[in-house]
Amino acid sequence: MQVLYLIDQKDIEAFSKFEAVVAEINMEGTEFVRNYDFKLHKGATVKQLACFLKKYDK
Repeated sequence: MQVLYLIDQKDIEAFSKFEAVVAEINMEGTEFVRNYDFKLHKGATVKQLACFLKKYDK
């Protein structure tokens, strides 16, 4: 499963420092809301964001 993160500029610092624990998925137009716990690779968001920001700064 792949997920595209759209992160508000004001939240980038927090996403850069802390591991993901839960993702909430809300399907537009429905009452379908599910929470997905990160069990493996909790630090993946931090690492991916660091890589993206490094490339973005160039």
